[in-house]
Amino acid sequence: MVASTSELACVYAALIVADDGGAVSADAMSAVLSAAGVTVESYYPAMFAKALSNVDIEDIVSKISSATPSAGSAPPAPRRPRARPRGGRRRGAGARAGRGGGGGRL
Repeated sequence: MVASTSELACVYAALIVADDGGAVSADAMSAVLSAAGVTVESYYPAMFAKALSNVDIEDIVSKISSATPSAGSAPPAPRRPRARPRGGRRRGAGARAGRGGGGGRL
């Protein structure tokens, strides 16, 4: 499901109002949307305010942010083997090191 622009704007407005410490109301959300220059259908702020009336947004955000792992705790990515150059023959160790160990005749 893809959220519409109006829905996302109302979610962001609710987060801004909650972060400011105010009660998430239709009027507060409409004020934030108006200040941002975003127009939504008139029923969106009221619908979101009613849906969020019994929700502690700051608690949800803090639980989400504390549940994410830190960057250092992820296991390292597995190493991929190096691709061999095409051409059929493998050169000897001397040739790779630049010592002329190609094995050719003079």
